[in-house]
Amino acid sequence: MPSFANRNRDAVISRFPAHKQAIHQWFDTLDCVYNGDSVSVRHAGSVGKFVKQLRTQWSLACHKQHGLGKWLDSLFGDHEDIKIALCANLPYYGDDPDRLSMHYFAEAQSSFYQGNHYIRSGSGHLSDMLANIIRNHGGEVQCGQTVRQILVEKNRASGVVCSSLDGSARQEVSASLVFANAAPMVVADMLPAPERQIFYATYSGFEPSTSLWCIYLQITGNPKDHGLLHHSTFLFPTWMTSLRHYRDAAPMLSLAPGQRLPPYVVVNHSAIDSGLSCNGTHLVTLTGLDRLSNWDVLDKRAYGIKKRQWMQSLIHDFSERFAGIGERIVMREMATARTMSRYLNTPNGAVYGFAQTPVKTGRVRPDVATPIKGLWLSSAFAMPGGGITGAMLAGQRAWYRAAAVATS
Repeated sequence: MPSFANRNRDAVISRFPAHKQAIHQWFDTLDCVYNGDSVSVRHAGSVGKFVKQLRTQWSLACHKQHGLGKWLDSLFGDHEDIKIALCANLPYYGDDPDRLSMHYFAEAQSSFYQGNHYIRSGSGHLSDMLANIIRNHGGEVQCGQTVRQILVEKNRASGVVCSSLDGSARQEVSASLVFANAAPMVVADMLPAPERQIFYATYSGFEPSTSLWCIYLQITGNPKDHGLLHHSTFLFPTWMTSLRHYRDAAPMLSLAPGQRLPPYVVVNHSAIDSGLSCNGTHLVTLTGLDRLSNWDVLDKRAYGIKKRQWMQSLIHDFSERFAGIGERIVMREMATARTMSRYLNTPNGAVYGFAQTPVKTGRVRPDVATPIKGLWLSSAFAMPGGGITGAMLAGQRAWYRAAAVATS
């Protein structure tokens, strides 16, 4: 898929000319969701454009509460090749097209088509820059701390109790505002008993999103020399003949690797000016769908063995597809859903907050305000949720809402 929005439509039509009309409908709907267009002759500019826009809005209205899979079926029937081509990056949002909100996918995917922006030197660099802003304005950033309790007085957050990672050096910090960049289930456990039940009830009925596995490879020489020409390359095994087969990918890691491997994406960070190459070595990552249940029942030894088996099997498949690149690997490491759970402290190792199901997305999704005054949810589990952009927008939304309340 081209990296520029104005080339996507033509590229897909060129590859699938028999679906030209449906492809136009696909991109028109995505554009409509992204731009928030309303139906009007004045906005459309002509009757022809008005009719086209009306048809797009009708399609959107009919499928707004449906899953992505049903919408794709209405456009392309049982032609799975074009569905896979258009939605190869489904794991960026969920793990099942029938349980992923069509409207959420349309908005996120349209933004994806407009062209992405990456933080040079990685997202850790962004965190460092934000920390510097806080310090430069008289604030303090404490690393290596864990919040143990959220203090509440008269149904209002009044501060937190935190400590070092081993539980020592406890300290109490008073605050008139508390922003929780965490899963609501984790936040609830930090609250006093009377507020805990009220808080948790707000988020009942929402399920966590999928988790992921990631393999990080340090490679000598440019990956482009081995055929990795693009930033993201999605690889599909021969058994995957339907987009719905994505939902079979994560459960595969419950067992030791066999003849069938899951689909995954290869990211060549040196295909863009990422700032991540160093001393002639380059970062390449492999990523696919995963579940905590694939790993959490294993003891430390069994977990290590199984993780090495999967890492070796997936790297072997990757090396077979891009000849010679396996000989260039000088470092390898794998993170699983168990890793995500430990580092993100999210239920089931969820990486996108709550799942964006058709009936649990958009305005139905929990907002940044919580039942406890002064306590704001600023994580991917709040609106709009999902991904680094969703988490950042939730944090921004929480701050603006809190500031508005404080000045009202």
